[in-house]
Amino acid sequence: MHSLITKRGLDLAHPVGKSLVQMYVKCDSLVEARCVFNLLPVHTTISWNTIITCLFDHGLSEEVLKCMEDMEHENISLDATTYVACKCVAMLNSMEGPRNYTLRLL
Repeated sequence: MHSLITKRGLDLAHPVGKSLVQMYVKCDSLVEARCVFNLLPVHTTISWNTIITCLFDHGLSEEVLKCMEDMEHENISLDATTYVACKCVAMLNSMEGPRNYTLRLL
């Protein structure tokens, strides 16, 4: 699918790029999902939440929190999905031991 999009000269603008990220996520291809995400011309709340959910599902809690910080840095609005994922990460991390960002998110 990805190579077909590239061969046809389609860009990765929303919703094509978001769909590719979701496709790779559903195939458990985290590296490819991140690569496509990084190539998106514009990151939206939806595209961020797609990659955040993928990272969370793979247990990459530090990267989930990094994505949230990157979203804020890009002035992208965080929505309920973003907050729930980050709150879950904070709760899981607090079970493993205290961390500085746990208090910030709770």
